[in-house]
Amino acid sequence: MKLRADGRELLMPKSPTKPEFDLLLACCTTQADSGRSSRIGLFLDGTPDWVEFARLTEHHGVGPLVYRSLSTFTHAVPAPVLQRLRRDYERNAQKNLHLTHELIRILDCLECHGIPAIPYKGPVLAKAVYGDIALRRFSDLDILTRATDVRGAKAAVHELGYTPTFDLNEAEQTAHVASGQEWPFDGRLGNNLLEIQWRVLPRFYAVEFSIESFFGRALRVDLGGSLVRTLAPEDLLLVLSVHTAKHVWSRLSWLCDIAETMRSQSIDYNSAHRTAKRLGIERIVAVNVLLQSQLLDGPMPEPFRKSMENDPEIEHLAETARRVLIGNADYDAQSSDYFGLMVRFRERFQDKFRVLFRLIFTPGVGEWSAVRLPAWLFPLYRGIRLFRLIARFIAGAFGNGRRNLCRSQSELGAAAVSLQEK
Repeated sequence: MKLRADGRELLMPKSPTKPEFDLLLACCTTQADSGRSSRIGLFLDGTPDWVEFARLTEHHGVGPLVYRSLSTFTHAVPAPVLQRLRRDYERNAQKNLHLTHELIRILDCLECHGIPAIPYKGPVLAKAVYGDIALRRFSDLDILTRATDVRGAKAAVHELGYTPTFDLNEAEQTAHVASGQEWPFDGRLGNNLLEIQWRVLPRFYAVEFSIESFFGRALRVDLGGSLVRTLAPEDLLLVLSVHTAKHVWSRLSWLCDIAETMRSQSIDYNSAHRTAKRLGIERIVAVNVLLQSQLLDGPMPEPFRKSMENDPEIEHLAETARRVLIGNADYDAQSSDYFGLMVRFRERFQDKFRVLFRLIFTPGVGEWSAVRLPAWLFPLYRGIRLFRLIARFIAGAFGNGRRNLCRSQSELGAAAVSLQEK
């Protein structure tokens, strides 16, 4: 590792970045200081490609932060660029306000039915971390409940006009709650607007967060005049980290969420590190901590700095994630490369094995849709899933004879990811 000027060890950039991406990074922080303004001014003096900058801003979902940063540089930013950023900011603020009111309506309904719930991401994250719901873009509402409350939550939100995106029979519903993650709903404000979740990740990722512990540590935040639950800062850091890793750092906005969480929240990093280690996600969290420090000038807590010293693979994984973020690499979530990367991110052999085993033998909506079986024959779905995986694997192997054995095993895992999500 190399040293920063403040003495902290930090992975230095390897992959080159575009000037437009460097300007984007300088804009994507709520930390107000003269150094940040100087960096933005320096990049503006370089006459960026504003078409490319607009594309990056949209792709990474950071328009509100960019507008707030550039609105004071009216002399250096073309008027049409600022006008577009302002319009997008205002539209986003209005949409977020509607979604915030809708979230409060849903939470009130769940409370009336005696169903505890923790909203996370969306407006709660924007308010708790950024201090302003207008500074973050979101398009749906994520609400955590206990698995035992899923049926009650479904019935409750139905009273508000929400209908499940997919329809399952009684046996399939039971199996989905046992192995799935979430139930999406369509509502009056759009399709897939609401997600009732009882896990942070699908079970096949083999990260066993305790929802019960989330409720025990939850805090309250004022949202539109209502006090609503929010994840404890330590839990929020870990949840945001695994979510970003699941999507292979394809959006800068997710890394901004982590950086702003670390800046704005009082986090017990020793506790967060112990929990990450117990869950087998120490690498995942350390990579996120490293990237937000490297790219967004966030803090570098001592426990995760030591993780990097003890596990050299973290630096290599961080560089892989960085290449995806800056656009020099890409991972299709249904590809063998994606599956291989998800395995590399797990530091314990037993977790690597559990990921593979669950991918292969855990049936999902795809299997239930392909073959309808009565409840007493549900164990046969594991065989159906395995058969579908083998069929997909063989089809892929015939399509590319150059795969070696190791590559083929990864392809089998990737096929499992694809089928699990269908």
